[in-house]
Amino acid sequence: MITGRGKHGVYRARVDVQAPDGQWIPKSKQATFFPDDMTPQEVDEAISQAFRGRELQPNDSTAWDGRAGNGMLIGGFTDEPGGNRWKTVFPIMESE
Repeated sequence: MITGRGKHGVYRARVDVQAPDGQWIPKSKQATFFPDDMTPQEVDEAISQAFRGRELQPNDSTAWDGRAGNGMLIGGFTDEPGGNRWKTVFPIMESE
């Protein structure tokens, strides 16, 4: 269920995940999603652009954020403190 929309087509939604026993349970935090009209290649390029220009977050040595060429703010976590490979990536919801 979509719960909000922001700049660049990024949206937030409530997500359910399947537990090992097969039951569907609500994820504790809402998730953000890249716009549906972006191709996988466009998402990959946006992530690469943001990661190349990333800034590490002062309160977490693996957290980073950066801007894609289209201005979209993207965040994530590296595989190790100060690492050069991202492990998790997500678009950051910004108000219009």
